[in-house]
Amino acid sequence: MFALVAIWIVATAAAVGIALALDDPVGGGGRDAAQPIVAGVVVAPGQELTAGDSALGPLALVLNTSPPAEVAGLQPDAQVAELRRRAQERETPRRLVELGAALQGTGDGPGAEAAYRRALELDADDIAARVGLAMVDGATGTDGLDRAGRALQRLSVERPRDQLVAFNQGWLAVYRRDVPTVRAAWLRTIRLGGETRLGRTAQQLLAALERGRAGASP
Repeated sequence: MFALVAIWIVATAAAVGIALALDDPVGGGGRDAAQPIVAGVVVAPGQELTAGDSALGPLALVLNTSPPAEVAGLQPDAQVAELRRRAQERETPRRLVELGAALQGTGDGPGAEAAYRRALELDADDIAARVGLAMVDGATGTDGLDRAGRALQRLSVERPRDQLVAFNQGWLAVYRRDVPTVRAAWLRTIRLGGETRLGRTAQQLLAALERGRAGASP
């Protein structure tokens, strides 16, 4: 999921920007603007994005590192199979978190939750697993999104300098159509390291958001 998510996020950044911009147009009054054509996904004006919305795909944890070499380039189901094999071969929190993220990407919330909980059994303070559990809850629907938002807000207070927390707080906020939190979380992501994988992705997404706002202006 992690490698594919990074590529997919960049590829659909324009759609994310447009979708959010339709709820926050420049100067107001842009909500009924003509829908621009974007590569990959089209979000209709006023359409609500949810944790399972086809415009964004399944809500999932976005990791801060590239995948193992033997996983990169595999299709999602093959990624899951290889990551499960790796976790069984040597069970570590990192490998379990990688498996959980990949399972979320295929829509397997229960499997992802089990992987994250096992990671926390091995390391109760594993921040990626804690964020992953919030994202699993967020994928259950509107109430889950709200609970996940509160959980990530608490984690952002507890870990103000953790870039993974910051980025995923913004990513969850996309599904909640919470533009102020999106901006604040991704600006914090950039401040914590603009040249990291998550920092560069946050910059691209914020730029897409601003382009979407400009395109939605009357």
